[in-house]
Amino acid sequence: EGTDAENKEVWVVDGEVEEGMGYGFDDVRTTQIYTPGVDIQDKQIEGFKTMYLLANSGVEDKSIRVKQEVSVEKNTNYALYAYLSKWGLTGLKSGVIGVMDSEGNVLTKKTIDGKDISLARYMLASVVCNTGDNDKVYVFIQSNVELSVGAYGIGLYADDVKFFKT
Repeated sequence: EGTDAENKEVWVVDGEVEEGMGYGFDDVRTTQIYTPGVDIQDKQIEGFKTMYLLANSGVEDKSIRVKQEVSVEKNTNYALYAYLSKWGLTGLKSGVIGVMDSEGNVLTKKTIDGKDISLARYMLASVVCNTGDNDKVYVFIQSNVELSVGAYGIGLYADDVKFFKT
């Protein structure tokens, strides 16, 4: 959870950035999502340097996936944890976390329906995988959009991402 520049050095887009899609790192407390004094919003106390995967208003049927290279021990079990939330009531098709090898083969992933991702709270998503013959893998987070509407579009937040040996 460093600066935007530091995080963008380790989290990179997997493939080309589709038009209208983007990502970055933000303190949620500086956005309109944050409402001082509203106790039900976990985003008031979370969200420091949160990664966001966004779709500008009008974007339809697109996705963005960012990944981070990690050195691992071969034939070892690892877990990936991430806290997910969203902005925008409708239009987020799904959020995905996972692990893939250097060839792009997915070792494990979890897809969460956009309707099940909260606007007000962070939820924990996790996956576990064995690294097999790989000594490096890529953890990834992906946002899939149906139709982005509203003045600010829609997006997926990912906070406190952790990848560790189990």
